[in-house]
This record gives sequence, C-alpha cells and structure tokens, in this order.
Amino acid sequence: MNQQENPLFSLLFNILIPIILLNKGHLFLGDKASVFILILALMFPVFYGLFDFIKNKRKNIISLFGTINVLFTGGFALYKLDGIWFAVKEAAFPLLIGIFVFISAYTKKNFFEYLIRQTPIFKWDLIEEKMKTISSTNHLHVLFKKSTILFSISFFISAVLNFILALYIFSEKGTQGLSSTEKEILLNQKIADMTWLGFIVIGLPMTLFAFGVFWWFLKKLTKLTLLPMEQILISSPPKRKKV
Repeated sequence: MNQQENPLFSLLFNILIPIILLNKGHLFLGDKASVFILILALMFPVFYGLFDFIKNKRKNIISLFGTINVLFTGGFALYKLDGIWFAVKEAAFPLLIGIFVFISAYTKKNFFEYLIRQTPIFKWDLIEEKMKTISSTNHLHVLFKKSTILFSISFFISAVLNFILALYIFSEKGTQGLSSTEKEILLNQKIADMTWLGFIVIGLPMTLFAFGVFWWFLKKLTKLTLLPMEQILISSPPKRKKV
C-alpha cells in the first residue's frame, strides 16, 4: 500500500529549504556561489519528487510536471533568459496540467475519479452496490466527469495568475547598473519570491477551490446514493482506552 505523503516534508523540501537557500545562501557561501546555490536549491524538490516516486511508486502526472517545471526554472536562470520567459513558463505548466485534466474527463477513467479513489475515506463497495440498486453506475461516471471538468478550471485560473505574478516578479526594473554577480543574486531572490508568493497567492486559493469541488462532489454523491455522509465516508477507528 502507498503511504500518504507527509505534508510537512513536502513543504520543507519543496518550498522552505529552497527559499532559504535562494535568499540567504550567498551570505554563507559567498556572492560568487550564486549558480551553485541555485542548482542546490532546485535539487531539493527534484530529489524529493524522485524519492517519493521510488518509495511509493506514485505515478503522479502533476508531480512529474512539477519536477519538469523546477528543471526549466534552473535552465532559464542558468541561461539568464529575460523575465517574460519565466512568466510564460509559470503559466505553461498549470495550463498543460489543466488541459490534461480536462481531456481526461472524456476518457474511460478520468483524473478526478483516479484522484478520489486514491483517497481511502470512501466506502466504495457500499456506494457502488447502492448505485446499482437505486440508480446506475453511469450516473456516477457522469458525476466524476463533471467534477473533473470543474477541477481543471482551477489549473486554468492558476495559469493566468502565475503569468501575472511572474511577469511582476521577474520584471527587469531595478537591474540597471548591477554587476553580473549582483544580477545572479537578485535572480535567485526573485525565484525564491516566486516560490513563496506562488504558494500563498496562488496555491492556497487553488487548494480552497479544489476543496470546494470535492465538497460539491460529496454532496452530489449523497443525493445519488440516498446515503448520508456518515455512511459514505469511513470514520476513523476509535481510540483505545488506556487501562
């Protein structure tokens, strides 16, 4: 059985450690080490994603896109590309994920169904048996399809917000007169800003949007099955009393 991802480790390796390295690494390793600091900071989310895949055999398309996104960020920074390319990249990846999720709605097993069945909180045997007796399994598939389409919208919104935020952060204003070393340090700091601001300005609202889709799905599922939430969801096991 796949172990659930530890959100603390995910936050630490994907956001906190890279941000600290990109913002403060030059204070400990020197101004000339900006490129090394950039590579080191970006390796944390890459290796964390690879470790999670090898350990739990999770074939997660979103994690794959995230890893590729990190590698592109490093490549763009090393080649010292203009800010507009960072903005395009930041918009492209959620856009591609959104397209993938949207297209999956019209396949036999869509993305939301795959995602929701990986969440061990539903009594699927009871749900499917109930659907056969009072409705049809096709109605459940339609619900999964609609939920997938709604879920894809969050990625399209994220693409627009990412583009606007990246365009603002990676603006060339204030870089005139800086040495190449100072520009490298500033670029690292901009990547760090994009990481934490993207998490707050974009990540949290998109998480709330996804939760809203999940709640909508749950309410519709109770209507389809004529079962209350308490019977659909698996309750946590009772705690043992201390002797």
